[in-house]
Parts: sequence; C-alpha cells; structure tokens
Amino acid sequence: MTRPSSGARERLLSVAARYLKRAGVAGFTLDEIANEAGCAKGLVTYHFGSKDQLVLAAAEEILRGHEAQWQQALRADSFETTVRQTWQTLLAEVRDG
Repeated sequence: MTRPSSGARERLLSVAARYLKRAGVAGFTLDEIANEAGCAKGLVTYHFGSKDQLVLAAAEEILRGHEAQWQQALRADSFETTVRQTWQTLLAEVRDG
C-alpha cells in the first residue's frame, strides 16, 4: 500500500500550527483542520492518528521555526547585529505567539 502525498501532511501540519498559535489546543477540531487544509478528516487521522498527536506535531513544528529564527539571530556577523536580530526575534515571538 502506498502512502498518500506528503503534501497533504505538510498542509495539515501548517494549518494545525497556525490554529495552535492563534487559539491554543482548544481552539481547533480535526474537522476544522481538515476543512481548511482541503482534506478529508480521515486523512488527518491517517497521518497523525489523533488530535493529541496532531497537536504534538504542530507544537514541534512551531518550536522548530522559533529555533531556526533564534539560531539565525545568534549567528550574525557583529555584536550589534546579533543584539538587534535577537531583539526583533523576541518581539516577533511576543507578537505572533
């Protein structure tokens, strides 16, 4: 049996991460995620198994994004640039969740 396209999994994960940032765990249902991603609810459970597993995957995705932003800020070529980028990263996290 072949797996459905990983593009659907990535769409579902992106939508779930956006919902998680905006409204928290209680802020979405599998039906809402599937609908916004343009997939059947069964595809959500196929890829993630349950809402809990989807929430965990979305939280990990958010964390990876934050980690990449911090790493980029801390790799700046000068102290002043590092401070500026670190401050901007912190402000963006406060603003965007």
